[in-house]
Amino acid sequence: PLPDGASEEERNAYAALVGRVAVEASELAIGAGCRVLPIAVKAKMGGELAVRNYDSAAHAITTLDGTLSFSVPAKESVTVPVNAANFGTAAGIHRYGCDDDKRPAGIVLVSE
Repeated sequence: PLPDGASEEERNAYAALVGRVAVEASELAIGAGCRVLPIAVKAKMGGELAVRNYDSAAHAITTLDGTLSFSVPAKESVTVPVNAANFGTAAGIHRYGCDDDKRPAGIVLVSE
């Protein structure tokens, strides 16, 4: 993760790295222990992101900035609108955690 107080050069390098590793996928998969695949997923503003829980336990996903929070029941899926209400008004990098763990579990890279 990018440290607080990172320089503009560090922020730009981080954004470029996320842009290179983020993949387009039809779903974000959650497994046991909140393991997610892909770790960095691309989504378009105005689109949707399918989130499927393959685990036998329910999981809660929350963006680290608190703009989005939802639960995915065990062995089920939910569809999350990629919109301003869920991801803010601008495209960008949105890190999220799983359950009560405050560490990032993954990244959603939202594009226009």
